[in-house]
Amino acid sequence: MNITGELYKIHGTMNDPTSIVLTQDDYDRFGKKRKYISSKMMTYFAEYPVFILGYGLGDENVTNIISDLGEAMRDKGGFLENVYYICWNPSASMTPDLPNEHTVAVEGGKLPPLRVKAVYTDSLAWLLEVLGDMASPVPVNPKILRHLAARVVDLVRTDIPRNNVDINYEHIESISKDPSELALILGINNVTNPNIDYPFTISMVAETLGYPSWQKMNPLILKANEHVGFNIREHDNKYHTKIKTGKSKNSETRKFSKSFVQLLQSLQ
Repeated sequence: MNITGELYKIHGTMNDPTSIVLTQDDYDRFGKKRKYISSKMMTYFAEYPVFILGYGLGDENVTNIISDLGEAMRDKGGFLENVYYICWNPSASMTPDLPNEHTVAVEGGKLPPLRVKAVYTDSLAWLLEVLGDMASPVPVNPKILRHLAARVVDLVRTDIPRNNVDINYEHIESISKDPSELALILGINNVTNPNIDYPFTISMVAETLGYPSWQKMNPLILKANEHVGFNIREHDNKYHTKIKTGKSKNSETRKFSKSFVQLLQSLQ
């Protein structure tokens, strides 16, 4: 399943009242743009679990969208095994032998009907709970995922065939359990900004620790050097870095990290 999930409201949403399909004119408008909606949903119907909620069996708009997929799905015998039509039935829990498939007539009747899985229920709570458990634990922008997927497709279809691409499979296998390293293969990396990682100037450090000036803090810095076993300000490290601030060769600013402030606080 798509790790984030996507919700399509084909009959519109109250967040955009003009999108709601309600009157005959609305339905006529929907019919004109249906092919566009179907093409957008093609990948999801073909590759991911799809749950159809809130539409009765035989709803014309849903049926037509599924019908649009008929030609593409014909090699599967007309059975869309990953499509689940959720059917509301107030007596479902007390009614045995409800059908587990729903037949969708293909528009025009030129092809055999399509079949999707049918789930009859008198409560949606269990379904929503299951879908909630499958959601991504962190917010992910679906547009970014789609862009990444498109980039991978370009890499496979265009970049690799046109260029000599050396692939070190042993290296890929060795880092397969490290998401950050795998991200580098796709050209993704964590953004590093020295002004974020090292937000303090020496004057700001002194002010944070309650010193009237940074010069008064020198004895504490010497004590910190002894504690870590090296001169913190001599080179870049987790406590300190030099940031180039101009065109001049020696135009640099020293910046310090939160770790540096915490180290000095522990030695006060």
